[in-house]
Amino acid sequence: MRVDFPNFLKKAEKLKGKGVQEFTQKDWIELICKDCQFYHEEEEEKLECAAFKILRELILKEVVSLEEASEELGR
Repeated sequence: MRVDFPNFLKKAEKLKGKGVQEFTQKDWIELICKDCQFYHEEEEEKLECAAFKILRELILKEVVSLEEASEELGR
């Protein structure tokens, strides 16, 4: 099995049982940004890319669940 989003899957597992409304900005960044080639952990994140905003909103609005995304990305 090839995993393209190891950080997403790892963070999603840690966030299980926590409501998405409770996620901190740090949670969202660790969940979505860490697998991106443009993410640099040592830099303070001041801007949010469109992909980040779209995925966060889809999860917050329950269009897709964290579990569904993890299942699909882990295939």
